[in-house]
Amino acid sequence: MLSQALLVASVAIACYAVYQFSNTLGLNGNYYNHRPGICRRVAGVEHGSEDIQVMSDGKAFITSGYGTSSILKYLKKHNVKGRILLFDFKDPSAGAVELEMQTGQGFDENKFLPHGLSVLEDKERGEHLVYVISHPHGLPDLVEKFRFSPLSKQLIHLRSIPLGGNLGITNDLALVAEDQFYITIMAVFHFLPLLAIVETFLPLRTGSVFFYNGTEMQKIIPSLNNPNGVFLSPDHSLLYVNSFLDKTLQVYRLQPLTNSAELLQTVQLFGRGDNVQLTQAGDALLIGSHPKFLLFLEHYLALTPADVNSPSSVVRLPLDEEYLVREEDMTEMFYDHGDLISGSSCAAIFDGQMLIGSVMDSLVHCELFVQAKR
Repeated sequence: MLSQALLVASVAIACYAVYQFSNTLGLNGNYYNHRPGICRRVAGVEHGSEDIQVMSDGKAFITSGYGTSSILKYLKKHNVKGRILLFDFKDPSAGAVELEMQTGQGFDENKFLPHGLSVLEDKERGEHLVYVISHPHGLPDLVEKFRFSPLSKQLIHLRSIPLGGNLGITNDLALVAEDQFYITIMAVFHFLPLLAIVETFLPLRTGSVFFYNGTEMQKIIPSLNNPNGVFLSPDHSLLYVNSFLDKTLQVYRLQPLTNSAELLQTVQLFGRGDNVQLTQAGDALLIGSHPKFLLFLEHYLALTPADVNSPSSVVRLPLDEEYLVREEDMTEMFYDHGDLISGSSCAAIFDGQMLIGSVMDSLVHCELFVQAKR
């Protein structure tokens, strides 16, 4: 009798494990295309629009050409280069324009593969400081610092910030002040791509969040499952971190004096959250999400990613007066099976319009429907 009970319990545990793993891959559930308005692809963006940040005047900085060692063959075959694009919400017909870079000694544009970015805005002169994570082939990750010149529409390279060879694969950063930022370490196996992929499947908790204080890196939040996008609340008191593997957004209260963070809230998402942005009104977060991870993985690892559609989703998370998420009011603003845009990574809103970015695909611009006044 005891052996039969143990057998039944073992089968039940195995079935539950299979069910949980299928949820992790996004194999369960039905999804239907829906739009928040008229959405079109932005011409000239074919190799990703991974991260977006919008300035108060409607200009958006966008990273394009993101790559890791798992897709080096694709990048080389298609001559993909790392670029920073500029999109003006006040002139959407102009599309996304590549910014020229004014570089000095020590910076190689051919090794520049931009990923997450964060911008310190100068509202008076428009000479913003743009910080970008780069994954140079075969080398440790760097944060590249630029100054944007609004007159020449150029990015002037100021310095490269080394993060340390043993840190791992960085993903996104959130600026506090000049040369001070929080940064996510999503995987520790930087030069072992297959093991890095394993880290996205198994809850090994090898990820973390660090704080760079201008001279050194300090670990603030340890033992995370694939931390991805990171963003600060408007008052810089809270830090939002997407846990890619757990399909959650974690909200931390920062303790600057002790270089620590207190977990306040864990929000369950519809899919695997990528980057986090704040709405123009500052009353909600926008998250680009991957609803079906197995299809995203196929898309990501394919020699020609355009051959594999990966569903895209944008989720809106309203915030309360203390900048905590009102979970009961979460909505999905956008869903696409991957025909319009594959592998959505971020979204940003400005004056009734929305941009949706992707890891390796296109950039989409939406004219949002205006709700009738009651």
